[in-house]
Amino acid sequence: MRLTLRRIRSLNLLFGFAILILAPTAFGQSAPTPSNIWPPYLTPKTDTSVTVNWKAAIPSRGSLIFYREPNGKEGIRLTEDKTFLYHHISLENLVPGSLYSYEVSRVNLREMKKQPIQFRMPFGSEALTFFVISDTHQVLPVPGINETVRMRTQMVVDAMLRDPLVPDFFVNCGDHVESDALPNWTAYFKTIYPLACKIPTFPVLGNHEDMSGADNYFHAFSFPDGGGRQGWEWYTFQRKNVLLVFLNMNFEDLDHITRQTNWLKSVLNQSRDKTWKFVFTHQPLYSSSVRYSAETPYKMLLEPIFMKHGVDVVFSGHHHAYQRVYRNGITHIVSGGGGGDWSELTLREKKIEGTVKTHEKALHYLRVRVVKNNFIMEMRIVGQENAEGVIEPRDEIIDRFEIVKR
Repeated sequence: MRLTLRRIRSLNLLFGFAILILAPTAFGQSAPTPSNIWPPYLTPKTDTSVTVNWKAAIPSRGSLIFYREPNGKEGIRLTEDKTFLYHHISLENLVPGSLYSYEVSRVNLREMKKQPIQFRMPFGSEALTFFVISDTHQVLPVPGINETVRMRTQMVVDAMLRDPLVPDFFVNCGDHVESDALPNWTAYFKTIYPLACKIPTFPVLGNHEDMSGADNYFHAFSFPDGGGRQGWEWYTFQRKNVLLVFLNMNFEDLDHITRQTNWLKSVLNQSRDKTWKFVFTHQPLYSSSVRYSAETPYKMLLEPIFMKHGVDVVFSGHHHAYQRVYRNGITHIVSGGGGGDWSELTLREKKIEGTVKTHEKALHYLRVRVVKNNFIMEMRIVGQENAEGVIEPRDEIIDRFEIVKR
C-alpha cells in the first residue's frame, strides 16, 4: 500500500495520541524502556554558561561529570539535590571559545558514544554565527509507516553538522513535534542529538507544541529569563551588539497579548544601543501561503513595535516553504524546511508585495553570520522534492543577502 504524505501526517497524529493512551499498559509503568530517555542537549544560559538537559526513564538525581580539559582526564561530578524526571544541570564560568567535555551518568543509548561529549563554548570570536530551522514535526517512528519525517529532519541535521562554519547556536522556530506527546519529543531529541549535544539550541513555541498544553516543551528546555508561563514563554538573549528576542505567537486572550507586547516594548527600549535586533517567532507576519491570509493578524499588532525600535530581521516558520519578504524596512524570513509535510502548504502563484525570493518543497536551513556592522544570511538546500514523496539530496545556496550598516 502506498502512503501519501497527507496520509502519513494523519497517521503521525494518530500514533502520537495512541502511544499516550497505551503507554502505561503496553510498555509497563514499572519497567520503563530506553525509548523513554532523551539524550543530552545543550541550551544557552548566559554568554559564559550553558545547561546540559536530558530526560531519564524514571525520576532520579541527575548527575554528570564535567571536564574543564577536553581530553576528559580530570572531571568534576555535579549532582542534583532532588530527584527529577527532566534534568537540567548548568555549567558555569566557562570561557567563550574554549573546549570542554561532559558525560551524563546513567544514560545508555545506542545514539550515544561511550565517551565524554566534547563541545566548544560559543561566542569565542568577534563574529556571531547561528543556524535556523523550523517545523521538524517529529513523531514516534513506526517502522514502514511514518519514518519519513525523521529521515527528512535527519538530512537537515546531517547537513548542519557538515557545514564548514560551526555555529554558536541554532534556533528551531517551532513545531519541533507533531504534538506535545512524550514519545514525539523522544523522537525529536534522538534525531537532533548529534548536533544538539554540542551546539546549544534556542527553541520557539510552535502551535503544534501548544495545542496540547506544551507541558513537555516547558519541561524540556532551560531558558534565559523571560515572561509568561514558567517565566520563559517568551525570552531574550544578548551578546555584545546583538539582541535576540523569542516570542510566543499562540495568543490565548487579550491579557496574554498585552503582557507579552508590554514585555517586548520594554526589552526593545532597554536595548536601543544594540546594532542588530533579531526576532524569532513561529507564525510569520507576512506570507504568500495559499491557506493563510497574506497579511496575518500578527502584522497589525507587532509590526509597528518592530518598526519603532529598529528590528532588522524577523525569522519565522509555520508555513512549510521558504520566503523572503521586505516590508517597511524589515526583512521577514519564513523558513519551514525542517522536515515536516509541505503537501498542503503551497504558495500562491501571485506573491505578496515585497516578496524578494521564494522556494518550495525543499529541506533547508538558514546560515546567519554577523560581523560588527555586517549581516549575511544564506538559505541552504539539503534536499528537494521533484516527485511526490521523493527527496533528492542537494547541496546548494538558493538565496543569499547582506545588510551593511554604516
